[in-house]
Amino acid sequence: MISNDEVKNLASLARVALTPEEETKLAGELGQILDYVGELKNAGGESEKKDILGENYNKLREDGEVEASLSDEEREKLLGGKFLKVKKIL
Repeated sequence: MISNDEVKNLASLARVALTPEEETKLAGELGQILDYVGELKNAGGESEKKDILGENYNKLREDGEVEASLSDEEREKLLGGKFLKVKKIL
C-alpha cells in the first residue's frame, strides 16, 4: 500500500493539485497497481519465452573488417563526376 504522503510527493512532482479525497482514492489505486506489478515480476516465464523464440533469438553476427567492393579506379569510372552511372534497364 502506498501512503498519502507518497501520493502528495508524487502529485507535487507531477505538478498536480489533489484534494484529500483524491489523495486517499489515488493511494488505494496506486497500491493495487503496484501489487499487480509485483505479481507480474514473480510470474517468471523466461523458460517459456526461450522455448517460443528458440536459441537464435537476437543473435548478431560478429563484426569484422569490410572489404572494398570496388577499386578506386572502378569507383571513379562509375561516379564519373557527380552522378552514378548505371546500366539502362528499359
